[in-house]
Amino acid sequence: LFRSRLSKSVMDMSATGLSLRTTYDSKLFKPDTFLPSIRVLIDGELYVQGPGRVVYNRKLIDLAGQMRLQVGIKFENA
Repeated sequence: LFRSRLSKSVMDMSATGLSLRTTYDSKLFKPDTFLPSIRVLIDGELYVQGPGRVVYNRKLIDLAGQMRLQVGIKFENA
């Protein structure tokens, strides 16, 4: 079993999912990728935890003019 920890800032979140920003050349967030354990912390406290699935990624230019990817993840019921 391969496990890894990755920390990203959430751009937007709703009851059904979230979006985050990552590097443009990231290969970790291809559409339909299953993520078995997502943990969302707010001010260091656990807000939501569970599985999710990448539903999209799209190009994004940040405020510094750098090309990034915005990744949409849908929470899935366990």
